Amino acid sequence: MGIPAPDDKLRAWTGCLLLGLLLLLTAMPVAARAAQADDIQARLAAVEDRVAAAEQVGDFQQLAEAEIERAQINQELERPSLARQAFQRALDAFRRSEDQVGALEALTGLGNTLTDLEEYDRALEVLYDALRLADNLEKPQAAGELEARIGEVHFHTQDLDAAENYFQRMRERFEGGDYQEGYASALNNLAVIARHHQDLARAEALNRESLAIREAIGDSEGMAASYNNLAVVAWLEGELAETERWHQRALALYKEVGNRRGEARSLHNLGYTYILQEDFPRAEEYLAASWEIIEEIDSDNLRVGHFNRMAELHAARGDYPAALEARTRQLELVQELQGEHRQRQIAEMRALFQADEREQEIRLLEQERQTQRVVRNALLIGALGLALILILLWNRFLIKSRSNRLIAARNDELNAMDRLVAALNNEEEFASLLSRILEEATDFFEAADRGAFMVRSPEGTFYPAVWKGFRYQGIRKVRLSEAEARARYLNDAESLCEGVYLRRRPEGIRGHESLQKEDPSLAMLAIAITMDGEVAGYLILQSQKYEDAFNVADRDSYRRFREHAVSAFRRARHLEQLAVEKEAAEHARCEMERLARSDSLTALPNRRCMQERLDDEWVRIQRSQRPAALILCDIDHFKRINDSLGHEAGDAVLQAVAAQFRERLRAQDSVARWGGEEFLILLPETDTAGAVELAEALRARIAASEVPYQDDRIAVTLSFGVAPLDPAQAVENSIRRADEALYAGKRGGRNRVIAAPDLPAGA
Repeated sequence: MGIPAPDDKLRAWTGCLLLGLLLLLTAMPVAARAAQADDIQARLAAVEDRVAAAEQVGDFQQLAEAEIERAQINQELERPSLARQAFQRALDAFRRSEDQVGALEALTGLGNTLTDLEEYDRALEVLYDALRLADNLEKPQAAGELEARIGEVHFHTQDLDAAENYFQRMRERFEGGDYQEGYASALNNLAVIARHHQDLARAEALNRESLAIREAIGDSEGMAASYNNLAVVAWLEGELAETERWHQRALALYKEVGNRRGEARSLHNLGYTYILQEDFPRAEEYLAASWEIIEEIDSDNLRVGHFNRMAELHAARGDYPAALEARTRQLELVQELQGEHRQRQIAEMRALFQADEREQEIRLLEQERQTQRVVRNALLIGALGLALILILLWNRFLIKSRSNRLIAARNDELNAMDRLVAALNNEEEFASLLSRILEEATDFFEAADRGAFMVRSPEGTFYPAVWKGFRYQGIRKVRLSEAEARARYLNDAESLCEGVYLRRRPEGIRGHESLQKEDPSLAMLAIAITMDGEVAGYLILQSQKYEDAFNVADRDSYRRFREHAVSAFRRARHLEQLAVEKEAAEHARCEMERLARSDSLTALPNRRCMQERLDDEWVRIQRSQRPAALILCDIDHFKRINDSLGHEAGDAVLQAVAAQFRERLRAQDSVARWGGEEFLILLPETDTAGAVELAEALRARIAASEVPYQDDRIAVTLSFGVAPLDPAQAVENSIRRADEALYAGKRGGRNRVIAAPDLPAGA
């Protein structure tokens, strides 16, 4: 080997420099992530020091602020359980320090974290508390954002009416105000509801109105979100070119503002759009660009979506081994995120698919061995043998083609089973799950162009809970007794496997002959769903085009599909029963709570309940410096009524007085039976003069009326003591002053109103 020429040296040095630059660029993201991790650990350590210092000196304000920062760091690390604990500790500390604004921040963070953890009942409870506090603190922006979050929780629980109500409240709160970002967000949320109601024209109009607002205020992030929402509407309308245009505009904005997560999602959405357009090179280019960002920001959720799209891309190209590899990587990642139960289901499906592949490979190898033996024998007979070899080679080609089709079919089956298992894990509402199973069934069995899910009612009849593809509107009125259902779906039908029955040219349903006349079917597949030893429903699939629909040879597919459908149905029924029991328990708890806080005779709040309201009002007037007053009243000569007419007469008097109070008092006022024949009235936003005026009106009204009891009419008078609720003193002091005024009135002759400031010296 000789000495390199100068040009060779230059090329060598250039290659080294390029290689070094490539290694440097490769190392930069890794180094950046390592530096980011070190920065987060340093922040966590600093927070721990602040928490320890605050706990040592009992500084609850500093403790709460440190816990808020700890919760925010855990949110960045996608550790919602730890974030929830930190927000709860921050809330407790803010309450102990009496910082209502801080408590609002902690409640909001806690509600958002519970929503991310899908603990929707607890999330709604916390978010409602936060909304009430925001209204009390007169923070309309925070209140509107909380209404949006409550609407999102209702949306997750499929309560679309409640979700739309809160989104509309948010819209009305921000309409015409300074916080136009909130108004635009409300419009976007209402557009999502419109999409779910299939009102695409309204959804597009709301999104465009939101976009116009965000363009006017220069909200780039919001504009990108509006572009994505308009892209979804265009996709639902089948306008793929318009879908691509909106996603491209969103991508450009996310790049401009440096939102890497939004940029990754936009690239991902564009990749899927190009798959639908069958522009596979561009789809692969955009998905690859999305993957680079996903690796940079280290998001497992985005990785799952990426592998799903890659599987769809490879399947659309016909590259089924690559599709299977991508699907496998997706499922492996989902296994890590969803726990052991999900892992077992996916492992079982993969093992089943791999076993089918091995059996197919064994059959192919055996066929190849037979071919080889025939070829060896054919060589002995010359020209005829050569012809036979050509025939066998063609046969081998056909076998391989058939094998590839079988592998593709098995891959489709695996995808369908994966979607069904996902429905089992994700769908908890019964009707939604039935719709999902029916949707997956019509996709899985390609010959099925319509179907219905017949469910047993509590009365024992079967009715269509969900249906698809029927033009005959009377389908919703179909009702079958158990005997009629068995006669239609099971008797004289061909049994493909346990619980799966096939009937060719089924007859019409008695009483609904128009169903078969208007929508005739040539083949009907009935899948019996059993639960607790009896048939709980039938999944019905029909073909209107082919009498030979539903391949009778593919019995294993029917068996596996039925097993997953039965498992999903049973789980949904179980969850539905749990929900009913939970609702009954909650109703019983609320009733017990109501009874514990009210007086059984008068139905007024009792002393315990009034004490809580007094404490809340005392806190409010401390903050607002607004007036409030107390009226303590007592029925005159009540013992004489009991002694002369009996305790039932006394009970009638107590109930009549309570009714007078309920009729005369305002909605914001509170009255309670304080004890025996005493009543305590709390009057917010009322000074002493106003309280005296109300007490005098009550006194005169009661004195002018009589309480009917049997054949008698009982004259009743009350003595009243009035005192202001003083924010500078304990609540008990204000009650004591009202009590002193009351007994001054008793001593002065009864049937009168005495205010605490009017007491004579020494009274």
